[in-house]
Formats: sequence, C-alpha cells, structure tokens
Amino acid sequence: PGGGKVRKQSSLIRTTREKAWAAFATPEGLLKWEAPVAAIDLKVGGHLEASYDPKAKLGDPGNIKHVILGYLPGELLVFRNVQTPPGFKHPELFAQVVTIVQFEDAGPGLVKVTCSEVGYGVSKDWDELYGFFHAGNAFVLEMLKAHLEGTAGPTGPAH
Repeated sequence: PGGGKVRKQSSLIRTTREKAWAAFATPEGLLKWEAPVAAIDLKVGGHLEASYDPKAKLGDPGNIKHVILGYLPGELLVFRNVQTPPGFKHPELFAQVVTIVQFEDAGPGLVKVTCSEVGYGVSKDWDELYGFFHAGNAFVLEMLKAHLEGTAGPTGPAH
C-alpha cells in the first residue's frame, strides 16, 4: 500500500522438508553449507548469526546477526537483522526489513523453499538494498539446493 517492494524468491529442491529445515534451522545444518561460522538459537528472541570469514568467532562485531521473530518448526522462519558487517551499505534500512523463509512440500521428493522480504521503502537507497539481496539471496538458495541435492554449488561471490 505504501509503494514499497516485497522481494520473493523460491527454489525447488529434491529433498524432504525435514532435511531442508534442518539445513537452515540448526547450527549443524548451517555449518555444512551456509557459512564457516554459523549458529542459530531457534526461539522467539533467539539469534541467527553467521560470518563468511573462517577466522571469525561467534559474537564477533563483524558477523551478520538476526533476531528471530517467529517460527513454525519445519515450515517457517521469520527474522530481522540487528547487526551487519563493517562496510555494509544501508544497515539502518536493512534493520527495517523482515525476512520470511518458508518450507513447503511441492510434490513427491520435492520441497519449495521461498525466501521473502517485506518492509522495503521507496528511494534510491532502498532500491540498491533490494538489488543487493535479490542477487545475494538467489545465491544462498542455490547454495542450499546444491548442498541438499549433492551437486556443485554456485561459484564466486554472492554479490
């Protein structure tokens, strides 16, 4: 209604919903595909934290950190950013965006994983942030798909 954008991207993955959920919503799962440093405290008010720097440690000020707003086990994870790495453009805007990750059965042996973001405003800076995550989250979905299907993932930087 306010003219803002919603960003929504999906991937069909040959796996079970339980395996896709475990890859995204458990510390062990995240470490296998998402980042060399990753943790999740799956509860309302808990945190999802990651760093692409293998030398980082949990709690470092340069890590990406989200607060969990809600979840339905095996189905839905909702979070908002509370910490970005140094040099990240528009962290004050990203803090206003809510990310929703959905896991749905999509036929025999298929799961649809959808990553949506709501809360984008209208301006050049908002458009830049939207574009950044359009590319980055597509990369993340491809990494998840490759991990779960046992295929080669995307190469190069996510952005």
